Amino acid sequence: MVEIIYPKFGELYPANFIDSELLEYLKSKGIITTQKLAGENLEVVDLSNYCGYLGRDFKKLAIPRKLLPVLGVSEGDSSERIAEAFNSYFDKFFRWILEKLAELSLFELSLSSYDATEDFGEEKDIYKFFLLLNFKEELIEALEIILHRPHRVLEIEEVLKPVSEVCEVDGAILEEALCHPERWVKNEGKCLPTELIQPQYIEGFDSPENRFVKAFLVEILDFIEKLDRELRSMLWEIEDITFFALNSDVFAGLELQSSPPTYSQVLQKRPGYRELFQFWTLYYSSFIPQWFEGLKIAFGLRSISTLWEYYVLVRLLELLEKELGSYKIEQSKNHLNKDYEEITIKFVDGSKLYYQRKIKSYSNSEWRPDFLLEFEGRRIIFDAKFRDFKRNKTDILQNMHYYKDGLRANWAVALTFGTVLEGQLYSCKGNLREAQTLKDLLALLEDEGGVGYLELYPMEVI
Repeated sequence: MVEIIYPKFGELYPANFIDSELLEYLKSKGIITTQKLAGENLEVVDLSNYCGYLGRDFKKLAIPRKLLPVLGVSEGDSSERIAEAFNSYFDKFFRWILEKLAELSLFELSLSSYDATEDFGEEKDIYKFFLLLNFKEELIEALEIILHRPHRVLEIEEVLKPVSEVCEVDGAILEEALCHPERWVKNEGKCLPTELIQPQYIEGFDSPENRFVKAFLVEILDFIEKLDRELRSMLWEIEDITFFALNSDVFAGLELQSSPPTYSQVLQKRPGYRELFQFWTLYYSSFIPQWFEGLKIAFGLRSISTLWEYYVLVRLLELLEKELGSYKIEQSKNHLNKDYEEITIKFVDGSKLYYQRKIKSYSNSEWRPDFLLEFEGRRIIFDAKFRDFKRNKTDILQNMHYYKDGLRANWAVALTFGTVLEGQLYSCKGNLREAQTLKDLLALLEDEGGVGYLELYPMEVI
């Protein structure tokens, strides 16, 4: 039985039933705030900006009332129906975000090419899934190359051949023949052998490299088969070619070798094998990109709130690519204190979008806006907030003022969740401007500066 919670602004709930990992993450992101009740050893939390389950037992589900029309349900419906509608929406939302993120160049096939923190936890399923999705085309191409031109080894088998067919004789062969007088006959007063051992060279596939590849493919196939139907369907091409490869002549008769021959020139240089080995280093690495933390939590607790920032990232990049041209991931920066990871996205015209960049204000205090866009000599801050603007107008605009003034930005704009596309800009001159799309919003960001918001309604994921 699922308990549905409809959080209200200012209404406090005991924090002891919330998943501890989720609680710490949401606090660090500013999605929720906690406080200790005076005279009581009880921590309470405001959940008005949260949407998702509160524990891994999936018994408590917090849903803002603003989301009910999007789910197609009402408060009068049973908790089971509401939970079912929420789960269905989350699956679609999560799949859409994963597919879009997989199109971004956030990873490269090199362990040293991205920044990460060490994580030996067991919950790496979403990380492995995302890697498979992100490198789907590269993996398929690598397997096709391997199947077309597999690494072969020469196996030597010693066979007895008549003397008339012998083409190679050395001391070892003669020594072996002398030990078997039964194969000698007398001919014209001489003793001659009738047969001699000869080496026979046979091409085969039983090499450490191929045994390693087979073991890795078995791991991948087992992982995919354990996924739920929705996620598994996104990897059907990998599942199909992996199954085909394991039943091919190359791998069918081989034993498994889970640890790779690390110094093998085949794994380091041969096409197909090289890419698969590089992917293996990412797949089994204990170093997980920090920006991935939200996806892991969203996957584990079906938290829409933690997905919102990724949704905004995708929408921003789609718009900015059309307006500013193509882009590349220029750098990502590692913080050893497990702080958020910074990612810099550079556009062809020289503009830059910083994701989770740490910036110091004029008072030397540290700020970390979700997105900072620098173009044409202007600074624009975009902050992802899974909040209803009308109910939180004062808090949201106050927060935008903090960003704009503290970081000396031209504009600070909140990207909030709504059921319609609408937004407003408040300029320093006092005039009010309206926007209905991100493109409209970007066009209205003039030099005079100010704060504002835009509600986004993710219709495309429904």
